[in-house]
Amino acid sequence: MAYGSRKKMGTAKLGGKTIKFKKGGLKKQLGLSKKKKLTKAGMRRASKKKVGSMVTVGGKKVKLTKLMKKRLNFGANLMARKKSK
Repeated sequence: MAYGSRKKMGTAKLGGKTIKFKKGGLKKQLGLSKKKKLTKAGMRRASKKKVGSMVTVGGKKVKLTKLMKKRLNFGANLMARKKSK
């Protein structure tokens, strides 16, 4: 990352708390394009696996890290909240 550039931050309210997160962080970590759609079911399935195992998300096979697991769970929770409104 070059000096002076910053990643766009997003905010969401979950459980009465405002949470800040990096927009596009999960897709960048997975190596997907911005236009690629992720499904809630696919993210839930992958986030239930153990850290260190190989998972397929969005057509990409990657090794699951602790941060990726957190991002998958967070993304699925946001998608579920969006549907309930």
